[in-house]
Amino acid sequence: MNRKTDLFERTDGDGYAKWFESRNSITGDKKLVHVVRLLKYIRDTQKKFEAKSIVLTTLLGNQVYDGDDKALYSDLPTTFKNVLLRLDSYLQANPNVPNVRNPILESEDFNRHWDQNKYEKFREAIHNYAILADDAYNDPNEEGSLGKWQKLFGDQFGVGQKSFATSQRINFVAKNREADEEFLSDLGIRENISHTLTINALVTQDGWRPFLLRAAMELLRKKRSLKFTIEHCDVLEPYSIKWKVKNLGQEAADRGQLRGEITDDNGFRNKDEYTLYEGSHYVECYIIKDGVCVAADRIDVPIGRF
Repeated sequence: MNRKTDLFERTDGDGYAKWFESRNSITGDKKLVHVVRLLKYIRDTQKKFEAKSIVLTTLLGNQVYDGDDKALYSDLPTTFKNVLLRLDSYLQANPNVPNVRNPILESEDFNRHWDQNKYEKFREAIHNYAILADDAYNDPNEEGSLGKWQKLFGDQFGVGQKSFATSQRINFVAKNREADEEFLSDLGIRENISHTLTINALVTQDGWRPFLLRAAMELLRKKRSLKFTIEHCDVLEPYSIKWKVKNLGQEAADRGQLRGEITDDNGFRNKDEYTLYEGSHYVECYIIKDGVCVAADRIDVPIGRF
């Protein structure tokens, strides 16, 4: 019963629970549950945005795909970072409040819980959190990483204990970083994210209508052309642009094509790529001004087996 309209509404709590559990099982060890709880904690402590739990849970669950590589969810910090980055990509592609529905009951609309004003605050907050989480995750310095996680979870996070912000994350980096993968710190570039950047990609293939990657609702097919471009950047020129392409998955690994090098822009503010290997890959773009990275963005490139 909707208490505001005094009318009955159809719902399916059991079906929704089964759907969420299917998403949770993909991440393993209830890591998606923990991601939801962590973001609720940030919501309740920082009070930068308003979002009902059902909306937050649905949006986060929608970022976990059936064909995902297990490496995306290898531990809790990795899962938290990847799900948050995907959510940010989805929100940045939707400046207006999207239609959030029950995934197993199309007639049930969750948008009654917020409006455009609340959505804009939520969108901005998640964008800032995603950048901060990604920065904390990739910081090879344990003390530096902990300080950045504390900006999300509070000053007492990880104090006096081995937390996911420190030992678990650092051990994961040491064990899993490929020899050819580069980070900005390897190039002596400090990060101080103070501006916004949004990238997208035009996907084309003979016989298919071109479409934008952020608008894609399913896995990409192989043998498609991708032109990554900068859609928005509020950094005043002059500045330089760098790109990073990272492949994940067994197919790319078997062929020695995990990549991960950071390269300079071609001078035209874009980067051409091609879909070749199954996996949940990604592309990052960095804006460098006076030797400091002041803006960055990432876009997922999920490629299916065909």
